[in-house]
Amino acid sequence: MSSSSFPLMIKGFLCRLLFFSGMAEHKINQLAKRDALILMYHRILPMDKVDGSIEPGMYVTTESFSRHLSYLAQYFEILPLASLIFDSSLFLCDKVKPRCAITFDDGWLDFLLHAFPVLQRFNAPATVFLPTNFIGTDKEFWTDAVAKLLLHEQLLRQSLTTTSANADTLRSNIIVERILRADAASEEGRLDQVVSSLKCYRAEDIYRALDELRSIGAANATADRVFLNWDEVRSLKDTGLVTFGSHTAGHNILTTIEADEVCRELSLSKEKMIAEKVILAEEPLLFCYPNGNSNSDIAALVASAGYAGAVTTKEGWNGCCVNRFLLNRIGLHEDMSSTQAMFACRLAGLI
Repeated sequence: MSSSSFPLMIKGFLCRLLFFSGMAEHKINQLAKRDALILMYHRILPMDKVDGSIEPGMYVTTESFSRHLSYLAQYFEILPLASLIFDSSLFLCDKVKPRCAITFDDGWLDFLLHAFPVLQRFNAPATVFLPTNFIGTDKEFWTDAVAKLLLHEQLLRQSLTTTSANADTLRSNIIVERILRADAASEEGRLDQVVSSLKCYRAEDIYRALDELRSIGAANATADRVFLNWDEVRSLKDTGLVTFGSHTAGHNILTTIEADEVCRELSLSKEKMIAEKVILAEEPLLFCYPNGNSNSDIAALVASAGYAGAVTTKEGWNGCCVNRFLLNRIGLHEDMSSTQAMFACRLAGLI
């Protein structure tokens, strides 16, 4: 047994205890008396499609997602996000079931391939937040490019031992510098360390560093399209089950850029979604902060840009006093939601 699997076994055992004792259900019912739940997903993938280039906190397997929907369909009322936010009866105590909304960040192609069929089966609505500069392109997030670099870390280190100009370029590269500093024992831990340490940089600086690595053959471009295209977005919208919100234009972490750039990210994304006929100009549009990073000033800019509300990555349910532009969500990934017991405990805030 690996050292990393032992804590998961302990967590699984505790979750089964809390679940079958009824404690998780009791906690959910207590929270649901006046609060509502927003779930956050990123990628839904079959287990055989998961490899070391995908961050552990970014995916739930298709099988686990089916279990999630089965549980939600039985115990929750699943609403469109806009209905959940704007329904005036949300905070009444006489709800028959707890209420929740399902959200997906980033507009991955695997939403269409693997998540949507499950949503259809359970007739469950969902909201997908789109980084509009990536939709309909073959671009990739810098986090995924960095993950691929880490898979070939030994080759990268060997290149540094030479006296070539390329080695000098590598040594001064901010991404390589962070990879060399990472000291976590596991592959997953190293990836998390490197990605976390780079998030303080502006996205354009990280992409410039990646381009530099590609120019000397130290990094490769993505081989396949990983995001939805606009035709797919419109087709999903036409089903009536899926609505779309903004995730900025360039997926920049808003706390790392100036206020005028934040405003540009907000306006460009909204304008693109209107131009692509994903929303109408007068239609309420919801927003999602990249990486969840926000503050009261940025939330005010989102409101000023004409958005109707915004979700964060701050964990928790949403009560009557929550700021509509700083909504909480419960994030789901495979390690903490692979069984029904773990999923229920996660919703209850017990793990």
